[in-house]
Amino acid sequence: DSRKSEVLTLTLTRDSSLMFSGIKYMPNIKLGAQNNAEDGSFYSLSQDSVMNLSVAYANQENVNLVYYYDTVDADANTISSPGASIDASIFGGAEGLSNWTTKNTVRFVQRDNISPKEFESFRNDSLILANTFDYSAGKRKAKTLASGHVYSFATESGQLGLLLVKDIVGQESGSIIFSIKMLD
Repeated sequence: DSRKSEVLTLTLTRDSSLMFSGIKYMPNIKLGAQNNAEDGSFYSLSQDSVMNLSVAYANQENVNLVYYYDTVDADANTISSPGASIDASIFGGAEGLSNWTTKNTVRFVQRDNISPKEFESFRNDSLILANTFDYSAGKRKAKTLASGHVYSFATESGQLGLLLVKDIVGQESGSIIFSIKMLD
């Protein structure tokens, strides 16, 4: 009979001994693409610092993220890590990525389920933990970036977080502004 219906009520509770934890928030990080002379292309999560190629080369063990405009694979605006396969022509020379001995790797998964507004408003680790992924399932590059894209990321050492692309200007000489929220 089409007039019959059932109502199911489900109540979820959190164990009272569990607490949400705080997060580390790095707002408005600005990186320059490979031909941007003003803004560094490299970022350290642990030091919350932007570096140019020369400084990054001297601090390879601390570099997690690299921003560049990819014309080789047509991936356009890209954030990756030194451990990704980045064409040697993008950051060349004696200090270029092909000459690095330490190449940290970060993996990314795009999250269409998280809006920029939701990213900006969360204040504890719940959204990060809810979007955690198996490290091997992530991609080594976040490609064809656009304003409003949100990515989950995981480092090979187990750091977890979310990244929101806020603004992109230009190409090989351009820049990107993004924010990160990660487990503290």
